[in-house]
Amino acid sequence: MLWFALQRLASGNVETRKKAAEALGRSKNPRAIPPLVEVLRSDSWQVWPAVARSVMQINPLWGRSAEAAGVVTRFIGEVSRPYSRDLWEAGKETQVRGAAVRALGEIGDNRAVAPLLELARGEGEDTWVRLDAMKALVKTGSPDLTSTLARALTARSSTVRKGAAELLEAAGWRPSGDREALEYKKAKYMCWEDMAYCFGCGRRVEKGESIFGAANVISMSRPVSQLRQDLVLYRGSICFRCNVLYCVECLGKRVDLCPLCKGSTEPAYQKHLSRLQQALQQ
Repeated sequence: MLWFALQRLASGNVETRKKAAEALGRSKNPRAIPPLVEVLRSDSWQVWPAVARSVMQINPLWGRSAEAAGVVTRFIGEVSRPYSRDLWEAGKETQVRGAAVRALGEIGDNRAVAPLLELARGEGEDTWVRLDAMKALVKTGSPDLTSTLARALTARSSTVRKGAAELLEAAGWRPSGDREALEYKKAKYMCWEDMAYCFGCGRRVEKGESIFGAANVISMSRPVSQLRQDLVLYRGSICFRCNVLYCVECLGKRVDLCPLCKGSTEPAYQKHLSRLQQALQQ
């Protein structure tokens, strides 16, 4: 079985190599470590995370070895390297950087914490690389993890915000105040890539209830009668001011539309709120 898996590890197909690495990890055979480490030293970035995970499965203490130190140093160099000005090359570099970040997370070496923190906190960093860095930090057990994730709740990217909220929840984190609690709730329930939860009650929007249709409810040009039809059809509305989604049930129970906007005197927001209340009362 070892010989067969090692043959597959040298395949030209990425998925075949990943499956071979996973099989070697499950085998727990120490003789598989040298060929796996050779892959980590190669330019086969597509399989770095899977191979690193397998090596650590076979020997959980490998990350502390001198052999691992060279691999970790190489990966730190990959994640710290400036992006190319060429857009095509920069796209590939983003994928390589993400693979190196995930591999560092699997190895769990403390020397990787500083560059991972820099990536996790970087507003100018690629969204998915930043998210990978936050997940890798969870595996390293960094003492700065919680503060870094809490800061990411207000990141520009909704994907990063939602990822940070989910990682904080998994870690058993609790908000320290009302404002932080609101930011956490907004990050968790409102995400343009997957905007499918009511901010008020947390109810998941069922299939067939169009979220992007609900976004159309905020159109100021619609008559109130049409607004009412849309509320019934889409079962919700988007806050005009901060884009938080509410289901119809929660909208009917509220005087103000959103706690993040409570007390707002902006004319556009007040007009939207007035029209929404009229539609709800029809």
